[in-house]
Amino acid sequence: MAVAQVVVVVVVVLVVVVEMVVMVVMVVVLLLR
Repeated sequence: MAVAQVVVVVVVVLVVVVEMVVMVVMVVVLLLR
């Protein structure tokens, strides 16, 4: 159970990081246009 919880936490953190990166990239693209 502990391993599964750790995997879930890691996946959630990765998803949040990816969303943040996508948002930053979109803002940069909009600013550069």
